[in-house]
Amino acid sequence: MRRVLTILLVFLAACTGTTPAGVPSTVPATTSTGPAGTIPTVSIPTSSVPTSSITTDPMDEITIDPSHDSLTDAWARIPSSRPLTTGYRIRILPGTIAESAAPNYWEHKWGTPTAPIIVEAVTSGTVRIEATINMFDVRNIRFSGLHIGPHGGGDAFHCEQCDGLTLSSVELDGGNRSAHETLKVNQSRNIFVEDSDIHGADDNAIDFVAVEGGHVVRSRIHDAQDWCAYAKGGSSHIDFLDNEIYDCGTGGFTAGQGTGLEFMVEPWVRYEASFVRVARNHVHDTEGAAFGVNGGYNVSIENNTAERVGSRDHLIEIVPGSRSCDGDVARCRELVSRGAWGSTDTTSAVDIPNRHVWVINNRLLNPGGGALWNHFVIRAATDVHIVGNVIVNGDGHQAISEGEGCSDGSCSDSQIVGDNLLGALTPVPATHPSPEWVCEPVQSGGDTGIC
Repeated sequence: MRRVLTILLVFLAACTGTTPAGVPSTVPATTSTGPAGTIPTVSIPTSSVPTSSITTDPMDEITIDPSHDSLTDAWARIPSSRPLTTGYRIRILPGTIAESAAPNYWEHKWGTPTAPIIVEAVTSGTVRIEATINMFDVRNIRFSGLHIGPHGGGDAFHCEQCDGLTLSSVELDGGNRSAHETLKVNQSRNIFVEDSDIHGADDNAIDFVAVEGGHVVRSRIHDAQDWCAYAKGGSSHIDFLDNEIYDCGTGGFTAGQGTGLEFMVEPWVRYEASFVRVARNHVHDTEGAAFGVNGGYNVSIENNTAERVGSRDHLIEIVPGSRSCDGDVARCRELVSRGAWGSTDTTSAVDIPNRHVWVINNRLLNPGGGALWNHFVIRAATDVHIVGNVIVNGDGHQAISEGEGCSDGSCSDSQIVGDNLLGALTPVPATHPSPEWVCEPVQSGGDTGIC
């Protein structure tokens, strides 16, 4: 069977500040397999995420020798709390920067696109910084070729209220899951992780909260107790592409999860994650789901490969996110009064639904074992497209899905069986055009006129 599905993103108006209605219907489980023919061709959205770049303009260079120079002193030479007119490049010769020679806090340095700040190894891979990096209000900065770790607790690299952070060919080493989160970024913009190795957390290897714009590409993200990585708390316009994600507990990558409302940044104060593209990643050896969408809006999971995933539960989840108020009740009430979704007290939480979700052309391969219970878990979802996937899940005893399914009928067990290959051992590639996100302005409330 061949069906051509052309899918168009429509940015539907969310016109109230209250919690959307739940999903009423339950989809019955079935264990039948789909056809052995060609999987459908489907159109998918492309991203509008900015890209990282580096200036070629002249810069002031500071070269330090770890055997006798201090990184703290080099950092202090950069002017604070004003936009730079000349860039600064800190070049580190081979060696180890001790914790005592590194800044306690990296704060208030305002690089610009034409006058950025660069901290780099003269020879990539030969410099180890044995200290955490705790950064606040820093702009247009790039770290390159560095090994940051080992780590004895907290976050290996934390950036709050940053704009224009790039980690290129960096290893963030949390040790034997001794970091809390290996990379934590919150209330920030334009965050880029490229060709890096991020690992070793008792929670998440990567945690983005309220991050607008950026990407994680060509990197290894692994060895974490919870999700390997997520983007949540109103994160938007994030591309997660061409990564290897593995050896984690709760799962591989999820768009959205749960957040205290007071930590979110307007205008992205309704959905947990918006305009997130997850493509061409290799996820393997996770106890939980390979991918999740938890309160997502315009999320595409496409052309990924997952192997040996879901041993304690399922392959992919599309379930509600959670929105609590974690202490600042006045701030939560203020945001809700302006159209945000969330709780206005510290004793309850609000479910955040999913809308416009694509799970297409992925290969979910568990030939020697299988997820414990289901292929999918789907709740609180509308306009969900599960098409063109190859699913090999052990002996196929699992239910197709658990949960209420899609309230608008866009996904169901029969649709999943008909539009995907279940039990096929050889993945069948699909080709497709790639239109841009198509958006309409919200007519009232939060997220007004944004895409």
